[in-house]
Amino acid sequence: SGGVLAGFAAMDKMNSLNEDGAFIMRGALTVSAGGQLSLGRGVVLKWPATSFALVVNGILSAIGTAAEPVILTSLRDDATVGDTNKDGAATTPVPGSWRGSACRPAATACAMWRTRSLT
Repeated sequence: SGGVLAGFAAMDKMNSLNEDGAFIMRGALTVSAGGQLSLGRGVVLKWPATSFALVVNGILSAIGTAAEPVILTSLRDDATVGDTNKDGAATTPVPGSWRGSACRPAATACAMWRTRSLT
C-alpha cells in the first residue's frame, strides 16, 4: 500500500493516513490552522527534496508503536521500506536530504509518539 501525495498539500480539515507503506510527498505538506493530520502506526512519509517539509499550524497526531513507528524521511532512504525512488544504489540519504518537520508556535497540538525523523 502507500502512494503518492500531491505537492504542496494543505490539510485544512481532519485527514488520516493509517495504511502501512510509504507515501511519497511531491511537495510541502502543511497542516493549516484549524486542520488536523493523523498518522497511524507504520506510516512512512518520504520527501524528494530539501525544500519540502511538514509544517504544522493546526494539529498533528503521529502515533506509532515500537514495532511499527511512524517514519518521516528522505526519498533517498532505501533502508526504510525499500527503494521507493527506484534508482537502485544511485542515491543515498545524507543529512539535509529533506527539510524536516516544524510545529509552529501557533500550532494547536503536536503529538509524536514512536515517530522517527530521519536524514
